[in-house]
Amino acid sequence: MKKDVKTEFAVFADTGLIPQDLTCAQTSRCADGQSIDLPQGIGLIERGSVRVVRRDSGVLLNVIAQGGMFGASTLFCGGMSAGTSLIAQGDTKIIFIPQDAFAALLMQNEKLLKNYLAFTARRICFLNGKVGTFATQTVEGRIKAHILQSGGSVTVKSMTQLANTLSIGRASLYRAIEKLITDGELIRDGKTLTLVDIK
Repeated sequence: MKKDVKTEFAVFADTGLIPQDLTCAQTSRCADGQSIDLPQGIGLIERGSVRVVRRDSGVLLNVIAQGGMFGASTLFCGGMSAGTSLIAQGDTKIIFIPQDAFAALLMQNEKLLKNYLAFTARRICFLNGKVGTFATQTVEGRIKAHILQSGGSVTVKSMTQLANTLSIGRASLYRAIEKLITDGELIRDGKTLTLVDIK
């Protein structure tokens, strides 16, 4: 059997710590499509990937690839739920570090603490951008803000998924896209939507 190659995890970069070798670390293997139900702590994806899905709607929010991490945003929330479900995508291997053990590591290793704070700060900035998208009053404004966040161009897998992401009806989405195209603010090329002026 081939031995797993150790994956680099950004939050552990330059800390001198190897998550796989920590005595507090637990390993969990998940089959494709399996729900991941772990207690509060940090999950590091050593192999495979994890889909993050809204519990109430089933909408896909994110796919965390190998080398990524989950659990950081709710680590110190006193058991508060993020309202999401985690589902393994492919043969997935996770290194899990319980909350108390990770908190102790943060206290002992200054570089790990800085990396963790930088990670959570980036997540806050990302989520603030998302809040800005939903706070926009018009449907057209939401679409433009969403595309702008993606660098001015976005490839849409399905209009249903985009409508769910923006919390608007499909009919309203189609009307707004047609209006933006008619007004010369948006170009549609197949499944790709591009803002004409992203200033």
